[in-house]
Amino acid sequence: MDFYNRRDYLDETELESKGISEIQTFYANKTIFITGASGFVGTLVLEKMLRTCKDLRKVYVLFRSSKKKNIQERFVEYFNDPVFYRMKCENSTYDTQVTCIQGDLTLDQLGLSPEDRQAIVDNTQIILHVAATVKFDEHLADAYNINVKGTKTMIQLAELMKQLQSFVYVSTAYSNCDRKHIEEKFYDPVFSDEETITMLQHSERHELALLLPHILDRKPNTYTFTKTIAEDLVRESSGHLPVVVVRPSIVMPTLKEPFPYYSNDKNSVLSIAVGAGVGLLRVLSCANDNRLDMIPGDMTVNCILAASWSAAVTPDAAQVYNCVGYENPITLKQSLYANLENISESKESCDKLYGYLMS
Repeated sequence: MDFYNRRDYLDETELESKGISEIQTFYANKTIFITGASGFVGTLVLEKMLRTCKDLRKVYVLFRSSKKKNIQERFVEYFNDPVFYRMKCENSTYDTQVTCIQGDLTLDQLGLSPEDRQAIVDNTQIILHVAATVKFDEHLADAYNINVKGTKTMIQLAELMKQLQSFVYVSTAYSNCDRKHIEEKFYDPVFSDEETITMLQHSERHELALLLPHILDRKPNTYTFTKTIAEDLVRESSGHLPVVVVRPSIVMPTLKEPFPYYSNDKNSVLSIAVGAGVGLLRVLSCANDNRLDMIPGDMTVNCILAASWSAAVTPDAAQVYNCVGYENPITLKQSLYANLENISESKESCDKLYGYLMS
């Protein structure tokens, strides 16, 4: 799986520079609606905006309530994460810029109250749709409800916004991993949205599970399968909405911002290294020379925020950005031995990792 062609340098997309950048100017006085802020990438996106674009007017953050905590309790807990420490030091009024909105991607109209829905429609100029289920073994019906139905609902909401300047859909570089070469363009899904709906409506959950290998065709899992359908919905809306798709590859801990090595993502390949380092994971079936295409979380965020600006200044055609590390790849074996060198100086930890490598 290769990505063509390079047209941008990620280090040129950083918002921080001497003085105010064109992208920072774009975000001044803007109202943004973001989904998926509780996830790794979404957290970094919100942190970056609040820290480097202090003139933001408002950020609506979609949060689900939980059985144990209400929205406000989740909001307070969320901003206690160490990732926001630097932002709080540099933007003391951040809490006046953020409004927590209760909702759920799987519900009709996102489960928004009439008041919240109207406020979002009337005021939003930028949508950053980051939310998704990234579970590779998610049941097809559940993956569809979150990744496809949720995106469709976001598009329907965007169509009501008179001030909308950009709609960013964060997909994955692996949405079309069944192709040898992946260009920065849209590809047809295995099944259209309408065909998938028909299939879901006329099949029981256990039937879908049995038929899944035939449904997926060459897609490896329901995650990539549904992401391709969602991209197709975004493409269909490009005639009347300023849309852009960002496709990150494997998102890794941060390189520099807000500080190096930050991650709260339990589903990343980092968990493999951690599991090996503590001796829990001893065997992994893989090919040593398989290439891991990885991109730091902060570089991914830079790409997302720059893509939003790009969609606003050139709204005539839908844009697609492959946010990947194709030109500086690393094999699985190289990654494992790099982790070995840095895991710990203790003999016990090293012995555990050696056992993992040699199993």
